[in-house]
Formats: sequence, C-alpha cells, structure tokens
Amino acid sequence: MDNRRGAHRFPLQLPVQVRVTAPAWSARSTGTTRDISSTGLYFFSAQKFAAGSVVEVLVTLPQRILPRGEAQVRCQGRVLRVDALPGGAAPVLGVAASIDGSDFLSSLH
Repeated sequence: MDNRRGAHRFPLQLPVQVRVTAPAWSARSTGTTRDISSTGLYFFSAQKFAAGSVVEVLVTLPQRILPRGEAQVRCQGRVLRVDALPGGAAPVLGVAASIDGSDFLSSLH
C-alpha cells in the first residue's frame, strides 16, 4: 500500500475524547487511538462520524513520551475517513482524522 502520510505515525493506544464542532456541536464521545502523528491520528470509537466533519480531540499524552510528565493536548482537525470494523458485539468504527492545530492545555504533574 502506498504511504501518503507526511509524518511518522507512532503506534500509541491513548484514550481520547472527541467532539464534532462543525457542522454542529455535539456531545463528547470517547475512543482509543491506534496511532498518532503531528499531522493526524486514527482512533477507534462506537460513535458515528461523518467524513468532512470538524472535530476537537482531547488526548492525554503519557509521561513515557514527555520529559515533564503527562499533559493534555487539544487538537483541532477534520474527519478524513471512517472505516466499519468487523467483529465484536458492539459496532466499532475506525476514524482517520487530520490534525490542523493543537494546544497543550496542562501538565498533569
């Protein structure tokens, strides 16, 4: 498969909170990342997302990858693709999203 990504992806399973901000605000949903880079992320969620939706993703980066301890990062981006994943009793979706901007919100330690 051709790799069109511009940044190296890191295979990190991190909890995320995701909220669609456009076309309309929605309640937060939760998920877990499969991988993340400086320009995008792929996460698993039971929540349905539409390609093209603008999203805000809140992720906690663990101490093992940050020298000063855990920190929360808020990322703004767009849903690029939604994959229906087989298996399990509850439907699980894989969501690919761009990261167009981000802000460190706090250090947790």
